[in-house]
Amino acid sequence: MSLELMTGRRSVSPTSSGRSSPVPRTEHRRAVEDELFRADKGLRRYGALVERAVASWETSPHEWADYIAFLNRLLKAIQAHPKDVPTLPHTNAVASKLAQCLNPALPSGVHQRALEVYDYIFSKFGSEYVANHLQDYLPGLAPVLAFASLSIRPGVYHLFEDYILDAPINELRPALKSMVSSVLPALDDETSEDFERAVLILQRLEVHFAQGPTSDSAGLFWQSLFLCTMTSPSRRPGSLNYLVRRLPRLVVNRNQYPGPALASAPGAEVDLPDDLLAIISPEPGLLIRCFAAGLTDAQALVQRGFLDLLVTHLPFHSPVMSSILDRDDIDLLMTAALSILLRRDMGLNRRLWSWMLGPDTKEARDGKLFPFATKDSSSDILPSQQITYFVEGARPSLQRSILTMLSSKSDDPSQRGRAYLICLSLMDTWQIGGSLLPEIFLPALQHLYEYSLSAESAAFSEVLTSASQFFDSVEAGLIWSTIVSILQDACKQSNKRSLSMVSWLLKHFNVQDQEMRQVHAPLAMTYLVEMLARPLDGSMAPEMLSLGLDVAEHLLAMVPDFLFHRAAPKTRDSSVVAKEPSDIDVAQIIGDFYFDASSKTGKRRPPLDARSLGMRTLHRLTELSIRCLQASSVGSVQQSIELLVSLLAKLGDDLETAPVRLFSTLNEYLQPINAEGRTVPVRVLSSVTNLLASGGGVALASAPQLLHLVNSLATHLWSHLSPRRPKYHVEVVKCLWQIERAAAPSDAFEVALLELLGPACWTPKAIKLRTTLDRETLERFMVLWNHTLLSKPSAAGAISGRRSSATSVVIDTSQATHRVKLLTEPLFAILDSLADPGSETFETITLWLGSLPTLDSVLGCLLARYWSIRSDVGSSSIIARAEDERSRELTYVCGLLQSVFSSATPWTWQCLKSTESLNDQTPSDDGVVMLLRSLLDLLSSASTTDSKLRRGVLNIVDMILTKSDSTEIFHIELEDLLLDFAIACLRQNDSASQGLLLSVITKAMLGRLHQSRNVGAIEESRIISLRGRPSPAADKKVGNATNGNTHDSIVPPSRLLECLLLSFASVSARSRMEQWVSFISDVLPVFAGAIFTSLLPLVETICKQLQKVFSELLVLSSTQENVDSSHPDNTLLCLLDALELILAKAHEQLDAGNLEDEPSKPTDYSVGLLTTTGSGAKLSSGLLSKTSQANSRLTVILAFHDAIRACFKIWTWTNCFSAGDDYDKSASTTTSYYASRLRNKTRYLLEQMFLVEPLESLEALLREWLSNEPAYLAGNIATITLLQAMQSTRPKYVLPIIIDALCCRMNSGPSQGPRHSSLTIELLPAEIALFLHIYLQSIEDDAMDEVWNNCVSFLRDVLTNPLPYRNIMPILLSMAHVLAEKAHNTNFGEQRKMRKELADIFQKLLAATFSTLPGGSSSLGQSEQTRIHKPPGELDMALAPVLSRIVADLDVLVDSVDRATAVVNSISSNLLSPGIHGKNFPSSVGSDELELLLTIATSQPSAKAWKKDVADAVNDPRLFASSPALMFDLWFPILHQWTLRDRERMPELLARLIAPSSAGIMFGVGANAARLDADRKTQFNIRRICLILLSSPSDTWATYLRDFDEKIEELFSATSSSSPSSAIKADLYLFYKALTLSFGPAQLSPLWPSINDNLRGGLLMATPSSHTTQALPNLGLLQACKLLDQLITISPDEFQLHEWLYITDTVDAVYQPLDQSPTALADQIVEALGTDSADGSQTVPRSSTRADGMSGRRPLLIDSVVDQEDVKAMRRDDFAKSIVRPFLSQLSIHAYESVYRSDVASIESCRQALLQDLLDTGTIVD
Repeated sequence: MSLELMTGRRSVSPTSSGRSSPVPRTEHRRAVEDELFRADKGLRRYGALVERAVASWETSPHEWADYIAFLNRLLKAIQAHPKDVPTLPHTNAVASKLAQCLNPALPSGVHQRALEVYDYIFSKFGSEYVANHLQDYLPGLAPVLAFASLSIRPGVYHLFEDYILDAPINELRPALKSMVSSVLPALDDETSEDFERAVLILQRLEVHFAQGPTSDSAGLFWQSLFLCTMTSPSRRPGSLNYLVRRLPRLVVNRNQYPGPALASAPGAEVDLPDDLLAIISPEPGLLIRCFAAGLTDAQALVQRGFLDLLVTHLPFHSPVMSSILDRDDIDLLMTAALSILLRRDMGLNRRLWSWMLGPDTKEARDGKLFPFATKDSSSDILPSQQITYFVEGARPSLQRSILTMLSSKSDDPSQRGRAYLICLSLMDTWQIGGSLLPEIFLPALQHLYEYSLSAESAAFSEVLTSASQFFDSVEAGLIWSTIVSILQDACKQSNKRSLSMVSWLLKHFNVQDQEMRQVHAPLAMTYLVEMLARPLDGSMAPEMLSLGLDVAEHLLAMVPDFLFHRAAPKTRDSSVVAKEPSDIDVAQIIGDFYFDASSKTGKRRPPLDARSLGMRTLHRLTELSIRCLQASSVGSVQQSIELLVSLLAKLGDDLETAPVRLFSTLNEYLQPINAEGRTVPVRVLSSVTNLLASGGGVALASAPQLLHLVNSLATHLWSHLSPRRPKYHVEVVKCLWQIERAAAPSDAFEVALLELLGPACWTPKAIKLRTTLDRETLERFMVLWNHTLLSKPSAAGAISGRRSSATSVVIDTSQATHRVKLLTEPLFAILDSLADPGSETFETITLWLGSLPTLDSVLGCLLARYWSIRSDVGSSSIIARAEDERSRELTYVCGLLQSVFSSATPWTWQCLKSTESLNDQTPSDDGVVMLLRSLLDLLSSASTTDSKLRRGVLNIVDMILTKSDSTEIFHIELEDLLLDFAIACLRQNDSASQGLLLSVITKAMLGRLHQSRNVGAIEESRIISLRGRPSPAADKKVGNATNGNTHDSIVPPSRLLECLLLSFASVSARSRMEQWVSFISDVLPVFAGAIFTSLLPLVETICKQLQKVFSELLVLSSTQENVDSSHPDNTLLCLLDALELILAKAHEQLDAGNLEDEPSKPTDYSVGLLTTTGSGAKLSSGLLSKTSQANSRLTVILAFHDAIRACFKIWTWTNCFSAGDDYDKSASTTTSYYASRLRNKTRYLLEQMFLVEPLESLEALLREWLSNEPAYLAGNIATITLLQAMQSTRPKYVLPIIIDALCCRMNSGPSQGPRHSSLTIELLPAEIALFLHIYLQSIEDDAMDEVWNNCVSFLRDVLTNPLPYRNIMPILLSMAHVLAEKAHNTNFGEQRKMRKELADIFQKLLAATFSTLPGGSSSLGQSEQTRIHKPPGELDMALAPVLSRIVADLDVLVDSVDRATAVVNSISSNLLSPGIHGKNFPSSVGSDELELLLTIATSQPSAKAWKKDVADAVNDPRLFASSPALMFDLWFPILHQWTLRDRERMPELLARLIAPSSAGIMFGVGANAARLDADRKTQFNIRRICLILLSSPSDTWATYLRDFDEKIEELFSATSSSSPSSAIKADLYLFYKALTLSFGPAQLSPLWPSINDNLRGGLLMATPSSHTTQALPNLGLLQACKLLDQLITISPDEFQLHEWLYITDTVDAVYQPLDQSPTALADQIVEALGTDSADGSQTVPRSSTRADGMSGRRPLLIDSVVDQEDVKAMRRDDFAKSIVRPFLSQLSIHAYESVYRSDVASIESCRQALLQDLLDTGTIVD
């Protein structure tokens, strides 16, 4: 803020321009002096003498003696001045040369001699002369004290004390900041012998301005000192030392200035002493920014000093802090002070606490510093004086600063984490942390939560680490009072975001200490449940309630298990104890405990004991659950009950009261389905089941409630066991058995289960006939049985060698026995349905038993009953049991066995064999033998007199002994009629008749062929093809084996194909799909000869059904609404079986027709489905013709392709089924069960297809790899994963097949044989080659011995004829690189020989690549480039990127340095050099080629070829047509490597810069052409040097600074008629810009005199008196302005000493005195150009932030859109007024505002702006 009202001084800067109207400037002194010397002859002679002495100066002398000699000549010439001469001629030239003699690199003797010349000039011409020419002499003297030796400093002090400080204030005012900065380096060392003298100089300067003629000059010294401290870090130690000694304390003496002045509101008028007013006038913000800069300094000593100053000079009770400064300035100071805490320095921290808490003085102890501070109304006692001081003084600003840092929008995680670390440090002192923490803790959590929602995980983790440290330091009481307040706000305002934040907080922070878990977590949980359970005006939103219950569950999980078992303490509040939990407002008590804690001291006891909290929560949670049940909110019901279960588990069994209403409400909610026509979701039933299964739940429920609840739960769960709704089968079965355990030891569950099965189960057996069960009930019981008893893999493997696709689950033996016992009676009721073979249930049970993995358990139940009855024979129990009753029971059991065995399969007999006896039979006999013996014994027993029992026993024996049935009744051809009926059934969706009908059809067809086919051989082959799967298709045998001959196939029925297609497409056939598969396995051998004509329709239909059923399975595994789908897994497996059988028979027939062309298979391939052909098979009588064979083979291959696509899609899903966003986790167990069953089957089928048709199968998989992968795949890796998962696809088999596929498409001629592809899949050679490369990368390094020979042989074959492979040569080169890398990582074979062999192949491949691809820049043909598929994340296979990767790792690929050099030379000559020397350069060299060139330069620096290419590119003027991005990203690193390896390039370029001279032909076209040519060459050479400077690190070319200076000085002497001409001066200013960006301040010191001379001379060309384009073109003037703009932007340390020459660098830039004329060059030029309002309205756009993300202080002209052609064509007057004047008029105010904002210079924006100018070829002379 300004102090205009206090000081009477007003700002003269209008808001439009930032300045006042310019004051007319005085007559230029230099013009007067020049006129004086021209008027007198003696003076002219004297001027010529001085001019000759100055002209004797060499551009840059090489020896210090040359400097001494020049100074002697100059001094001698000056001493020859006439008497009474008021001025020195050529002052500016003399001052410039003297400044160059004060070069820091020169010895002190030269400095001493130069100072003697200064002293002579000042003494002879007087102080008035010095004052008038201060801008000439001060720039040379200002930097001296920064580097001067102790012997030199007195001479400098003498010049300041005796001459410069005597100048009038008006002359010193513009240079004040420069003079202060020049003296500050001498104040760095307080122990120095001249320290006091330097202090006196500044003190004298301070007093000089304090006693100035105008009131506004009093504070100018301090304001300038503050600016020096802000802008120059190197001068801050000296500035600090001076401030410590001279800065007045900004605290008013209370005896003189009473207290009410301190109590003024901020911004009010304050009467301050003049010395204090001078410090903050006219801009008090500079004082704050000076302190802020010192507090953020990199040196700890500087920070410590400024902290001390804060404590002593700028406390919070200062009137400046309390009344004058605005809040933003105080917050800025506070933020800078807080940054000190990040150092973790206790010394600094103590000083900061002292500043915030106030001085420990008598005034502070008496409370007089803040008389307005009274007793806090909310406190019981008067707080300490330090706390009062902090609360009234520092806390408001500290709180605002912390909140501002917390709310920062910075993307840098380290910046965001700083705020939390600062908060952590504030906790070190309780006076500050204790008062501030309650105000900032909640916002800190809120801002961190907001950041977590949008930030990346890595960035958030970094911030969370800092925040966690802060969180851990906060007391538990404050943390949980904050959490409770958030919960209160969330529940009262229905704020879901607040609840989400609490859940997030509990998950990410450490809330697990003892106090939190045992005290606060129970209280917070009870409070939240109370708030959720309170009756509201409107019902709470389900989402809100769900979030609240989630938080409550998290809180409950924190509570220790033992906590709620504790009894209530005896000392608790009697008012609370006396009331029941339902009679007190627990939420109010807990709220008072937390929200009133801030006003009390000491640790408080919890208001309620843990047991009371638990019981209260139990009651309120019960009420909440009842409300949710009544509202039928599914999600809330589930969550509330699950929370109740968890709470009951922690409360234990000893409950004081029972929430009886809950169970009655549950019983009402769980009404039977038929009563309300609704179904309760599984997740709700699962929660209720968990409640019932918990010990507390059972204890709370009464016996009638428990029985009723068990019945209701079982009923609802039973409804979800429908086979058409298989989503939750596993979960439902698990819940049912949980109910059984909960109801134990009562038989409530068994009774409920029998009731669910209907009267058929509870009708007394053997008394009257059981009723028949419906099919739905049967299927639900089957689901219950299947998921209750899972097969043991070891037993299944021992029985039949089958592959079990079910998940192996370990079940306790006693538990399994108990479950089987409970299911025995329902099982017998199920088996009773087998008594009616004509019923629908008979077929259902038969199919179930035929493929049941746990069939041994079923047989065990039957045989257990049988053995128990048999054991009664001859025992004493026969007396208690009537003989007829025993007979009836035996008849019943035998009838069940007969029913089971009537439809028995080989699987049945195998299970029977494994069944153990319960009697004393011989343990060595298997189950079949033991049963047969028992049956024979029963028949021979005299007690068996019932004829029915006998018939049953005989039937069982016949079934055991019978192997096959008679076939005499099958001589009638019935298949056509039966097929018609079957088609009608399918179209009518009649599934009940399909099973029996298929059996009849099968027998009818086989009856026609029983004399001509070897049924036994066919059946054996079919069993092998379907081994491992428990289905009728694998187990049924249809005939006896005959002779070994195979006869001709018969013609199939005309409608057989139509019937089969309808069967696979019909939904009604899914329940009979296993029978259809069995039917196919039976009829395929009969009509195998006609399979090719039906193959494609059959496979296409099956694949479509696979896709359809698979889609239904995907829906089941997703969160979509549950749909009806009957056993999709079984349907898929059956369809895959059918596909397997059809493809097996088709390929078998294909091999039978062409045995001599059968492809050879690897000897170690495993025998599988599609490799089993009859060893004794004979060819048919009529062999297929070659054309017919080809067509048949093509048909089979197309079928294979369809099957592979379908199987591959299913297989990929089974490996990542949980990766989708819509994956339903609640059905994860069932989904995993389905996936496990399908995974092995699809992989097995894919593996078998790969075995018989490896090439075609691989091409089909490759097509899938290239196509769009399913959305649930994380990446395109499924194909590679499959090849690695299959046992038969080892790399030594797969790699040759890929090579065969590639070669088939490379060789266009006809080819035959098993290694030739059918080419039915459209694949590009480049796509196959890319897959080959990726597959080679994916294999293990240890497998290289398997593929090495094949790869090397393939590459050698390519070299024999590389032309067909020309488009994939880059991929082959990369393949050789991969081989080298993998061979390098292993140790097999002869490494040296292998490496030499591969290096030789690579070199030949590289040569072939360049010979076949003359362009060399593309790896593929144009047509293939548009179609090739590159998987995400894969490497670019263009030639240049491939070679870049190879060159970076060339030592691995080649075995010698010579080979590496040869490779680099080949690449350079064939790929890089043509592009660089091409006519389209630089567009002919893209980013890929430049990256390759950079890689070569980095990894092979000794090669010469690339250096020559770079040199040619640099010397080519067309290089400057490159884009800035390409130049910056790629050319700069290349140029750096080039100059780093060859340091002679810079001298060579400098040698090309020739000094200006007269043209050889003075007139005519020839002279002009020569001049233009010299101008162009010079411009290009200068720009080449600039590019090299920009591409190199800072100070790389410091040794050439003298040469740069010499060349620039020579070229600046160019005129419009010289060669080169003055047109090159614009490029010289570019040269200066490059130098200032490429060197540090110390290196630039010798250049400033020449920079100042040339820059000032160029800017003066803008004045009306110099409006000529001959000396400096418009482009040169524009570049001079840009140079000044850049210098002010980056503000080097030494340039700050010269800045006042160009702009107003003090507060006068904003607060210009009315009586002061501007002396800065920019202001003078603006004034000289006039004040036309039209011109003055033009402004240069300026901003501190660019769209490309660069921020900070940026040049004004960087965003200006100036057309270079317009600039060249404009008249000088128009150019100066339209461009130069607006720029210069804003420059001072822009610089001051940037300093005031503390903007950091954006060096990168300056570099890019310079690069834009360098690459602008429009500025090259035409």
